[in-house]
Amino acid sequence: MASLAPNPSALSWKETAPGTFTRPLDTIERFFKWLADLGVPLKREHWGVTLALRLSLPDSIAASDAEPYLQRAWLILSKQHPMLYARPDGNSVTVTPLNEDEWLKESFITHSGEDVTVDSLFTSIEPAPIVSCHWLPGVRELIIHGSHWRLDGIGSLKLSDRLLTALSAVIRVGVSAPLESYGIDLTPHFTPSLDEISNAYTDEESTPPAVKKVADDLLNTVLKGAPSIGLPLIAGTEKALPGPSSRVRVTLDKDTTQKVVAACKAHGIKVTSAVHAAIVQAVAVHAQHPLAKHYCITTAIDLRRRLPGGKKGDGPELAAGMFISPGLVFIEEPAAEGRGFDAIARDFDTTYAGDMSRLYDAGNGETVSVCEATAPFARRIVPLLQMPQPEGMPPQNAPHLSSIGVMETYVKREYPIDGEKGTKVVLEDVWLGGEMITPAVCCHVWTWRDELTLAAVFNTAYFEENFVKEFMENVRENLLKGLKV
Repeated sequence: MASLAPNPSALSWKETAPGTFTRPLDTIERFFKWLADLGVPLKREHWGVTLALRLSLPDSIAASDAEPYLQRAWLILSKQHPMLYARPDGNSVTVTPLNEDEWLKESFITHSGEDVTVDSLFTSIEPAPIVSCHWLPGVRELIIHGSHWRLDGIGSLKLSDRLLTALSAVIRVGVSAPLESYGIDLTPHFTPSLDEISNAYTDEESTPPAVKKVADDLLNTVLKGAPSIGLPLIAGTEKALPGPSSRVRVTLDKDTTQKVVAACKAHGIKVTSAVHAAIVQAVAVHAQHPLAKHYCITTAIDLRRRLPGGKKGDGPELAAGMFISPGLVFIEEPAAEGRGFDAIARDFDTTYAGDMSRLYDAGNGETVSVCEATAPFARRIVPLLQMPQPEGMPPQNAPHLSSIGVMETYVKREYPIDGEKGTKVVLEDVWLGGEMITPAVCCHVWTWRDELTLAAVFNTAYFEENFVKEFMENVRENLLKGLKV
């Protein structure tokens, strides 16, 4: 029995033919699909999500022989989450009956060449209308890749947890066993519309005055902050076409990570606020365009835990989907005298540590939640992003930051197979990133196995790898110095 909305609306999935279901794309899906489609003519995809899992399998299964087990687990996950094989069609998305053999041929790829790594694959996966799974036996890496309009970071981790749970069951029961014999619920969970489950104001007519005011204020803040301070590009590349993306990361050891977390608690700030302050300081030391004074950028706010009406925010139907709000952070003149690490971090903390149910002040004692502001703000900012860059203005080259938090909240370090034999699938490492086709560096911060990671993805047409490595090292140094670690 499919998991569908009990009280369907115009935004819900509807069965349009036997086994075929369709619903409208929601506001955030349309926004991110528009961004993704910008790179399609160049065979690239802005913010295409890649999640890499380095696995240790039981001794009885060599990495070169693991494909059938992984395929079986991927098929189980696909049965559970039709959004993985749903196809966009204009402003709608459609799920048709799944042909298992054809689906596996299309979506599961083994890259057996010894020279294939996450780095080489990450830069070469072309846009596709589905989510795909890739196995790299030479480095024991399993990759999930898909468009950002249907996958976000936390959702990708939730999917990975279900995928590795299925993999352990397939190894335990046998790769040729019927799907129903693995003891896994195969109910298809149809990803709901965020507009529907957040009671979004999908048009101006239905939007209350207080929410309109907040959305207008957010847009005015964007305009005030433009152009944001940013990182210098390779000379002469301001109007260059994007090339391949690349990635770097800096990892703090366990002892240093513990000290960072303890220092943040002592300062009364979030780790994300501290990291973002360190990023801004690493940007502000560079020469800026004469018009660039402030740091202003959107930031991803996970809405799963913040849905109205007490809706459970951790349901399986919220794994394969885009459930974030484009929040806004604005730091006024971070390079000004007296604007040190503490002051910048506390400015960030007004957002990152804020009460998302009443984050925005609408005046007259009224407050507006992140959920309420999401669709109206998106309606205002999309036309701005679609405008050509004004003459004399620099490119949008301010680094982004998305915080995943503690990855073990969503995935486990080990997935038991046989308790008596002690066999298990071990998740040794995790990496998450999004392809970039703009002259901006996309940063992520997370903790995995008690170590803090500062990761960055950038486009090689605009930045040299050594420059981004140095930038991320500066972020690390700013973080430790600012927290006095």
